[in-house]
Amino acid sequence: TDIISMENDVNDRGLVKELLLREKLFTNYSKLERPVVDFASNIKLKYGIEIKSLERFDQKGENIEFNLWITQLWNDEYLTWNITEYEYHHINIYSNQIWVPDLELYNAASQPTIYSSGGLKLYYNGDILWIRPTRYSFACTLDLKKFPFDRQSCTMTFGSWKYNANFLDLRPFKNHDKFDNISVSPTFSHNEWNIIDAYVEHDDIEYLCCPGEKWPN
Repeated sequence: TDIISMENDVNDRGLVKELLLREKLFTNYSKLERPVVDFASNIKLKYGIEIKSLERFDQKGENIEFNLWITQLWNDEYLTWNITEYEYHHINIYSNQIWVPDLELYNAASQPTIYSSGGLKLYYNGDILWIRPTRYSFACTLDLKKFPFDRQSCTMTFGSWKYNANFLDLRPFKNHDKFDNISVSPTFSHNEWNIIDAYVEHDDIEYLCCPGEKWPN
């Protein structure tokens, strides 16, 4: 009984500290503004893609649909705490609690299907890790001269609709110890198609609408 009571006391103190920490972080927090103390600073967003499965490849309609895990990592300068005071290295949060970047598929054929908001981890230094399972449908122009032994190349173009590079700098993971810029799940399997290569190219593009502005793609 004494041991159980001690465990309950420890758990209760931990819960109280977590509640106090969440109150400290989210009281007066605005999720509508970029989380930078200096407005002139940009948010540096690292992202990666893991291809989990091929759901559909409509060759007649030149449309392909993938299940992906989108991994995003950025820093929120307003959501930090003293790890010694609160004893938490990280806490779990929801995407509707915080500002999140608008990483969009520019060449999507329809609205993406988001299976869940995914898991968000907030670390004591303000780093936020968001892994989000999403199904994307997009156009893929086909070359069918060698059908049915054809090899096709499909391109996904990601970027932000709201922010140019001065405000949100999108960069694929590079030389990261845990995440790849693009990868194929070891469990990937399909009865018609194999993925033989996958790679990422990064460009900062100046669009006709916005002369003098660079938009990371």
